[in-house]
Amino acid sequence: PYAPAWAAAGVALPRLLVSRAAGTDVARACLLSVASEGVGAIVAWLPAADPALLDRLQRLAEINRTLLFLFRPAGCGGESPSASLRIGFDAEAAGRFSLR
Repeated sequence: PYAPAWAAAGVALPRLLVSRAAGTDVARACLLSVASEGVGAIVAWLPAADPALLDRLQRLAEINRTLLFLFRPAGCGGESPSASLRIGFDAEAAGRFSLR
């Protein structure tokens, strides 16, 4: 995370919390955060998460009205049926990308 970029995007830095969790602690940090009051959004990289965990995160995010952005490898696209929206990125030549 690059603080000046977050600030330029309008994020109030005193309200930004960056977790440096690793491994299975990432999923736990997401669960604890989404279940907490006052958390407006979560952005996380979850390369390996079972469908039950993803469903639980989705339900908690809906209940607590928390924006939840989970980034996962492309091969995980069909694992969680409860995802409200899936966006895929494909890298192309010359630094471009396409959405699917």
